[in-house]
Amino acid sequence: MNQRILYAAMWVLALALAAAVHAEEKAAVSAHGTQASEQGGKPVKIPESLAAYKSVLKALGYGKFEDLGSDSGSAAAGGVVNFKLGGYTVQVTVNSINGKECKITYVIKDKGGRALGSDTRTLKPGEPVTVAVGDAANPFVVILSKN
Repeated sequence: MNQRILYAAMWVLALALAAAVHAEEKAAVSAHGTQASEQGGKPVKIPESLAAYKSVLKALGYGKFEDLGSDSGSAAAGGVVNFKLGGYTVQVTVNSINGKECKITYVIKDKGGRALGSDTRTLKPGEPVTVAVGDAANPFVVILSKN
């Protein structure tokens, strides 16, 4: 009888380990794109669709923002998520996941596929990362956040 219990326990353990391997942890990331203009302009004109990022956008020093859309996706460590925002592509590679934080590398490309900027950053829930690329007078601004 003890051998049967031991045999059954081994099968349960093997199934639990197999399930753990298949339950990959994924990082949920979102991106919101905007075109900034009127550098140093006042008052700041922020569309209602960007209201959640109002304080972040005001700090950039531009007077007007045009919403270029948002997207979200998730990936396990080593995975890639591509966001299409306006005519831009934001490619996000999830480097590692540590609890609620994730380390990412992003590459922002223009309509022709030319890389405009890239960096490695850590995303934390409630702490969006803002990146501006392109012409300083009229930059493409992407806001990356961890969901």
